[in-house]
Amino acid sequence: MKDSILVKLLPKKDKYRIAILANLRENSTRGLQVVSRKLAKGFIRNGHDVQVFSYLMQMNALSYMPGKKWNKKYFQNKTDCLCCEILKSYQPDFILMPGYRLISQSSIAKFKDILPNTFFAGFYYDQLEDMADDYVSTNKLMDAFMATGAGQPLATIAEKSGNIPAAFMPNPCDPDIERPYPDSHMPATEILFPGKFSHKDYCHDGNRELLLKLLAKDYGLAHYGNGINPSIWGMDYYGAISKTKIALSININNTYPMSHSNRLINYLSCGAFVVASRVPKTELLYEDHKHLRYFDSNEECVELIKYYLKNEQERNKIAAGGMAHAHKNFNSQRIAKDMVDFLATGTYDAPWKDTYNV
Repeated sequence: MKDSILVKLLPKKDKYRIAILANLRENSTRGLQVVSRKLAKGFIRNGHDVQVFSYLMQMNALSYMPGKKWNKKYFQNKTDCLCCEILKSYQPDFILMPGYRLISQSSIAKFKDILPNTFFAGFYYDQLEDMADDYVSTNKLMDAFMATGAGQPLATIAEKSGNIPAAFMPNPCDPDIERPYPDSHMPATEILFPGKFSHKDYCHDGNRELLLKLLAKDYGLAHYGNGINPSIWGMDYYGAISKTKIALSININNTYPMSHSNRLINYLSCGAFVVASRVPKTELLYEDHKHLRYFDSNEECVELIKYYLKNEQERNKIAAGGMAHAHKNFNSQRIAKDMVDFLATGTYDAPWKDTYNV
């Protein structure tokens, strides 16, 4: 650990008041999959008090104009004032901010001014190398930073953010609702992928689109959210995962250590057999042949799919192992505990631990 004089950690307490401040959409069908809500349940079950605030919805309530761009330009100051009033009344021990691009550095400065003893921590769950500059700028006022990506990309962001304490934290699951639904009305499928071909904001090599089109053409891939078939959310999403023989996990970019889309933990938690693209150090999270199957090329993916479509017993055994592992080691209560441990001590106990500047 660095010199304790130079590193600010969360003061140790048995129970904390925690404010989760994020850009939550209350008017979206994505609600069941929102990471902030899973973490809130985890913190509460660990004995903490939690209040969840949506910066975006507060801004929308104050605005009479459509679109985040104009709202941010004309209504951010009013939103900041409202947030200051609400947060000051709650006096949180720490504020966790997942997905905070809309919340500017000037907003954080106002919050810190009225809450000088509150600890501020960011949590980012997208590709780190594509992290926007405004996130990094906001990070400079954070006391700590956590992300679902690890290794050098995380170290680089921590350095650009002023050498703040940083840690890898995997996507959590919620076993209460992320579990098998064999009686779902969703159709049974051979192979499933719910997601876009690519994302315009993220760098990628094009492999995902090539593979998805090949599997749709020759192997019956059910592809939701591809511009033709609509995206699925809520219980339909969990039902579709439960009713597929093979759930496909492939990132836009598969070079980042331990970095997987949250689709992977959703699949495993719902009891699906998963074929996933390998990323560096991924075996620290999930073991090949035991929890899922990894592939290193599109050709290998096709061969695995052909094999496991014909071998139901092997498929079911690995799927059961993956679900048990996800529910035990990645539930929101466990991840919430690891977060608090890291913020208060600079470390946490997990095989995938990866920390910087502590």
